[in-house]
Amino acid sequence: MPAITIADVAIRQDAKGRFSLNDFHRAAGGEDRHRPGEFLRNDQTKALIREIETAGISAVSTKGGRNGGTFVAKEMVYAYAMWINPAFHLKVIRTFDKAMTDVGDWRKLRHQAASTFKVANDILKLVRQEQGKATESHHYSNEARLVNWALAGEFKGLDRDALAASDLALLSHLEERNAVLIGRGIAYEQRKPMLKQYAMDWRMVRGVALPEPATDKAGAA
Repeated sequence: MPAITIADVAIRQDAKGRFSLNDFHRAAGGEDRHRPGEFLRNDQTKALIREIETAGISAVSTKGGRNGGTFVAKEMVYAYAMWINPAFHLKVIRTFDKAMTDVGDWRKLRHQAASTFKVANDILKLVRQEQGKATESHHYSNEARLVNWALAGEFKGLDRDALAASDLALLSHLEERNAVLIGRGIAYEQRKPMLKQYAMDWRMVRGVALPEPATDKAGAA
């Protein structure tokens, strides 16, 4: 699950995906009566822990040290939020729902970027065939790096699985535009400034910050 923030408090997770109850306590206002220890001593909480652990899930883990605290399963988070008050309970539910929606949207965008990449490669191959040219692996990689350069300012490979949703959406847009330009027979060097402008226009319309300027190192196909 992606990182979540409630009331400007970043909620930590441990290696098993459990959430810091101490962070939720701070996000809820940090009152002594709402301390995690008070919640865990509640009989209803103890019954919930037993129920969760019947499924083989570790519901609670307490760690010492600077980055320690009490980490709990998501079901425990909901119970804790409800124990505090209805308003905080609703805020937690909506935050988790949005986080899961964002994950779904990211996966759709990642799939879309993969699809537009394939389409662009297919068009490149067809155009070169019509010109009587073979298409080698470096031709595909050059086109991918060109789009990456328009996106991020550097002519190199990108870890697309690490891109934010907004960057994936722009990447897909640039791949589509590049495919159209290739199909129109526009040369590589002519496409470079056009793709850069497409990226700038896309970001400007959506109010997205431009990446740091980088040296133009885009190679030729």
